[in-house]
Amino acid sequence: MYPIDEKTLSFTTTAMPRPELIETTYSSFSRNLQGIDFKKVTLYLNVDSFPDKNEDHKRQEVVDIARKYFGNVIVNLPDSPNFAMAVKWCFSKIETFYNFHLEDDWQLISPISISSFNQFFVPPHVQQVGLRAWKFVRSDFWLSPSIIRGTFCREMSEKMNVTDNPEVQLRILKSIYRNESFLYFPFDPKAVILKDLGRNWMKSKNYNRGNKDFVQWEIRENGKGIQRLVDQNGQISQSFLLAEQNNKNMSKSRWARQKAIKLSRRGKII
Repeated sequence: MYPIDEKTLSFTTTAMPRPELIETTYSSFSRNLQGIDFKKVTLYLNVDSFPDKNEDHKRQEVVDIARKYFGNVIVNLPDSPNFAMAVKWCFSKIETFYNFHLEDDWQLISPISISSFNQFFVPPHVQQVGLRAWKFVRSDFWLSPSIIRGTFCREMSEKMNVTDNPEVQLRILKSIYRNESFLYFPFDPKAVILKDLGRNWMKSKNYNRGNKDFVQWEIRENGKGIQRLVDQNGQISQSFLLAEQNNKNMSKSRWARQKAIKLSRRGKII
């Protein structure tokens, strides 16, 4: 098992022309994901267009923000937007032992130490450790912020197609792995440590994410309502929002650490 550090970890981001969101995302993770120097790691960044391309001038702003936080940024600006192709491209570039997949519209609201994740990858069957964005989830693959084995990323990129929702097809492709291969941290269901930035953003724009087969955004038709999505932020406990303000480091809590180690060794998902 290789420890997670600047030599063994890369980052990937699939983004849209939303510089205001990615600034908040990278700012929160560079501040709260402790024990890693972003200036010493590589980011593979794919920035797609919206269907009407009205915001295309903002794609370079997204790139500039990424370069403000990361020491080495490899950029892909495809002519045609395709979410599945974006994930496939990002995952195919990983040469390190681990990859931190970080989409452009998440905020990390509680400090955690990158070294906390070393213990989870000791069992060779573990492929992904996702950060908790929902109170209750099934053991599955998620494209929300997570650390993933580089071998898994490369394997999936070779098998993915570019016509289906990437998260859905990756859940099918990963069926050769055990359920215990995909962990969700912290193990306490009340400890939602991610805030979704995208849903509120969407309410103020004329775009929808589309249906379950989503591979690119849709222009909202006149008279058509805003696409209804479950409010993930409603699952964040008030105590964690207060903890963010008080800079409380939950990952260093003795209780949280002992419980995480115990559950990880048992391969249990809560």
